[in-house]
Amino acid sequence: MARTAWLRIAAPLALTALPCVACGASDHDAIPPELLAAIKAGEGSSQTYPEGPYGKQQGDVAKDVCIQAWRDPKAAEYEPSQLEKLCFSDYWDPAARDHSLLLVNTSALWCTACRSEYGGTTAWPSLGQQIAKRTDKGLRGFGVLFQDAKRDPASANNAVAWAQTFEVAFPFGFDEPFAMGAFADPVLQPFNMLLDTKTMKIVLTLEGDDPETLWPAIDAQLDR
Repeated sequence: MARTAWLRIAAPLALTALPCVACGASDHDAIPPELLAAIKAGEGSSQTYPEGPYGKQQGDVAKDVCIQAWRDPKAAEYEPSQLEKLCFSDYWDPAARDHSLLLVNTSALWCTACRSEYGGTTAWPSLGQQIAKRTDKGLRGFGVLFQDAKRDPASANNAVAWAQTFEVAFPFGFDEPFAMGAFADPVLQPFNMLLDTKTMKIVLTLEGDDPETLWPAIDAQLDR
């Protein structure tokens, strides 16, 4: 490959301060796969999320879902005015630069098992503690409240009450139209869905509070 062609490929990466690959070597064609993915993601393509077809089974690509949420609820002091649009696509990381797995959790005010999951039990730490313990390994969490105590659509005030009660410190918000209904049964709660953020494919879906299954499965993925 000519030096000028290599410079044209490398130019979009200049601002990202990526380390030089094979600097001074003659074999410029031996570009690592993760660098190629980064180049593809930054070449000015209009694609911002993996293409479908989308599904809800293990191995399917999950369609992009967006809700009103806090990226950092504690830092935002649970203020409704600080809610913003947060989507699965915000976690798409094809080169696994920042993370590799996303745990999406749905809950409702009427759901006692959801409260146990967020509050923790004598046998199992809270959902937030479990996520925090695995953050350095590449796990991210995304909490979604979708119904109130009367099974009506959740509101911003409901999200505030829930997040304050359980001192939620990972991205969390409310899903008034229940966009997560593309994956979750509103009756069988909580619902946990694990996504591979390199591909946005579904790794695992789990209905109900079942930490004995959920966390070993997540650890197995993180240790791969």
